[in-house]
Order: sequence, then C-alpha cells, then structure tokens
Amino acid sequence: MEDKNALTRDFSIAEHCLKRSCYNGECLRLFTYYGAGNESDVNWIQKELCSQMGIEVSVHFLPYKELHQQRLVDKADMVLGEQLIDENLFYTYLSAFKGNHSLIRQFLSDSFLNEIDILIQSKSEYNLLNSFKELEAQICREYGFIHLYRLQQFAIYSRNLQGIHINAWGWVDYTKLWYKYE
Repeated sequence: MEDKNALTRDFSIAEHCLKRSCYNGECLRLFTYYGAGNESDVNWIQKELCSQMGIEVSVHFLPYKELHQQRLVDKADMVLGEQLIDENLFYTYLSAFKGNHSLIRQFLSDSFLNEIDILIQSKSEYNLLNSFKELEAQICREYGFIHLYRLQQFAIYSRNLQGIHINAWGWVDYTKLWYKYE
C-alpha cells in the first residue's frame, strides 16, 4: 500500500501553486487514449480540477499508437498514460527514461536525456538504480509528473494448482504450472 499520508489532498497548497503559476483560466488540453481505464480516470481528473480548482480540461483521445508517435510537448498541457513496470526495477526505469514507447521521455529536455546517458555509461547497475530513483523524484518536481496509482495483479485459482507466478504484465508462465492431486 502507498503511504496513507500521500493520499491526502491539501487544496490550499494547490491554490497557492496555481496563483504562482502562469495559469490565466485557459482550458487545459489533456491527451490520452481509449482503454486501460483512462475514460474513468479522465472523468475523475476533470471533476477534481473543475469542481475543486475551477480549471477547465478538454480531453483529446488518440489511438494508442498515435499517442506515442506524436510530439505532444507542443500540444498537450497534460498526458494520461501508463508505464508498465517490469519485475526488474532497473529495466523499468530504463524503459521509462529511454524507451521509444515512453510518454515520459517525450517531455524530458535534451539536457535531462543527456544526463541519463552519462549516468548509464558511468555507473554500475546498483548505483544506477539509486540514481534513477533520484531522477524520478526530480521529474516529479520539475515536470509535474504524477503517479495516479500503481496496480497490483493477482489471480484466483484452485488450491491444487501449483507453480503459479504472475509477472508484471499479469501473465502466468504456464510452463511452470503443475497440479497437485490429493
């Protein structure tokens, strides 16, 4: 479970940040794609921003593939997407920061991407993992990146079925399954 305190909302902080920003009441453009629960997430975002903060949000749905091919930096104020996590945290960060399917990567500056390249060339995997965690925190601060939620996969199965393991994508390795007869 995420930290319970992380789930509390303090709208006074949001109002303070909004007043300090360049926001002048214009409609913000949110880009996303159909599926993966994005429709209900978009409704929640619109409701929260409009009802709590008075911010209007227009939603633009694109086909999934097109969302990754377009340069959204010039068009979008917000992007709603997903980043799959792998069982290997190092690979997850590498995919998010360097992968050509990464929505996060589209918004990072060239200097930030160069910093990532230098880190990859100069550190061991263990040290890189710590640096990647710091970079993620920096992205959250400087780019307004927000994790809406993290999903945990599970399965319901017969107690006689053994060798069950679900990977990060929710897939079962059927070659490891066996049935225990009682």
